[in-house]
Amino acid sequence: MSLENIKNDYFEFVIGITVKKENEIDNFVNELFNHLPEKVLIVLFFDSSRDLSTFKKSEELAKDKKNILIIYDDKTKNLADAYFRLYKFCSNLNTKWVISMNAGWRHKPEDLIKFVNLSDKENIDCVWGYREKANNKHHILRKLISYFGGVISDIFLNIKIKDLTSGFYMIRTSVLKAELLKKNHFISKFHFFDTELKFYLKNYSFEQVKIIYKTPNNSLPFKIILDSLKVLIYLFIKRVN
Repeated sequence: MSLENIKNDYFEFVIGITVKKENEIDNFVNELFNHLPEKVLIVLFFDSSRDLSTFKKSEELAKDKKNILIIYDDKTKNLADAYFRLYKFCSNLNTKWVISMNAGWRHKPEDLIKFVNLSDKENIDCVWGYREKANNKHHILRKLISYFGGVISDIFLNIKIKDLTSGFYMIRTSVLKAELLKKNHFISKFHFFDTELKFYLKNYSFEQVKIIYKTPNNSLPFKIILDSLKVLIYLFIKRVN
């Protein structure tokens, strides 16, 4: 689907996904469509670290399906910057909701139904996905980092959301656009941007839905943990001042 057509069309939902290397990106995206209404657009965002095989598969997929847009941006500085650019692009489209999720079945496509079912409620601005021990299917070390990161973030930032580090959520487009217009970028460089975004949106009304998450990665590099702590301190100072 061309960018010009997209700008002139309306979508009830836009799903933004950053993609690097995925062995079955075509199967994953096809499964997404099984759980979504008709007026939806899936934006697959690639940065300079793109895997060419995955990128070519995605391009072929976009030729067959009208509701897929491929974005390639080689000017992204880091993971958080890629998401900031993706969210900013999605928030400028003619859509009611923007959904963020991970590819590769890290998030389950069927969980999309839980978000879609809440989309007609006029009194909510955000729907946050949260994990529990029983449905948080990854290595114990990642679970501990995520758990204690969430606890510490809640203490320092006072955000009453169950899972501050989850990356599966839905935000009303007008709300997302308004908040992103206040920023030039995320302070975060890596995974902590999810918590940072929730800090900016903490005063908006929300619902929460239980999701399943899994990842093949056993741990997080120290630089990611250090970046999270730096941003946490920055946001805490911003909160108390």
